[in-house]
Amino acid sequence: MTEHAEDSPGERYLKDRLEPQIAWFEAKSAASKRRFQSLNTVQVTLPLLVPLFNLAGKDQPYLIAAAICGAAASAAAAFSIQGRYQENWGRYRATASLLTSLAMRYRHRVPPFDAPDRDSQLVGEAEALMQKEATDWLQDVSKPTKKSDRS
Repeated sequence: MTEHAEDSPGERYLKDRLEPQIAWFEAKSAASKRRFQSLNTVQVTLPLLVPLFNLAGKDQPYLIAAAICGAAASAAAAFSIQGRYQENWGRYRATASLLTSLAMRYRHRVPPFDAPDRDSQLVGEAEALMQKEATDWLQDVSKPTKKSDRS
């Protein structure tokens, strides 16, 4: 009995492992993009309000509003840096694209996926990419924070 293409180990791997991983990386990329853009909007917009509040008057409510805008903008910058949202957005997007490319090359039998061992080739390359991403991520999160130049 011949194995149909949709029943091959490679197709099952695509469906059960690779496609869910691609979806995960795409979702994480989209979430990181939203967080980065939201925090960046706060960082850019709120400081623009400070001079307006200062021009509006020297009464306490205006001074408080100006201080809150400055503090919120600073907090947004800190959260953005700490969360590494811009970096993660690009990194997750790149990983999703690489995995998608693997899947497309496999499905269209583009070398090296035109050989008899194409299923094991797919699994090997995909798992190597995902392992590299996991290793890179682990190295990034375990890096000590940069110390100040003042010692």
